[in-house]
Amino acid sequence: MLFFSIVLMVFLPFFPLLLWSISEKWFYPGLLPQSFGLRAWDYVFGTAGNQIIAGLFTSFSLAAAGLFIPYSADHRSSAISFNGTPPLVSSPGTG
Repeated sequence: MLFFSIVLMVFLPFFPLLLWSISEKWFYPGLLPQSFGLRAWDYVFGTAGNQIIAGLFTSFSLAAAGLFIPYSADHRSSAISFNGTPPLVSSPGTG
């Protein structure tokens, strides 16, 4: 129940924005839009589609590098002995 409440509190405020992005006509007293359409999304992806794809590629590349680099550093540091103490995990071929 707590998880459902948290998800609801996080995602519920975005529902009006999503609804607004697919509405064509939405006048004041109406609770819902009078007509729906994807004109706004056509504009976004028509004018900035390449920039969005490039930004997503950059973001995912940096996220992958952010996951790989600490793992690589941890793996290498576990095979080095500090102050004469043996490494915690022996590397292959070191015995």
